[in-house]
Amino acid sequence: MPLNAKQTSQLKAFGSHVRRLRMDRKITQEKLAELVDLNIRTIQKIEAGHVNILLTTVLRLQKALGLAVRNNRTAQRYSGLLARLKAGG
Repeated sequence: MPLNAKQTSQLKAFGSHVRRLRMDRKITQEKLAELVDLNIRTIQKIEAGHVNILLTTVLRLQKALGLAVRNNRTAQRYSGLLARLKAGG
């Protein structure tokens, strides 16, 4: 199912955030890919906002970038966002 404009914008914003965090931490795309067990091309697509990823991937990125999950609220927020993306809204 194709994404609407709002969903595309959300994915681009998420990807930009991942890129900014990665660069702030001086981590290469190659290193991040290794840390989260993904292909470098997938990291590039995430940062460009061209791929809709699973919550488990979000959590692996979060851990690799040193962003601790303090409680389930963070996971629920991402889960809700991903559910809305998949549902078209």
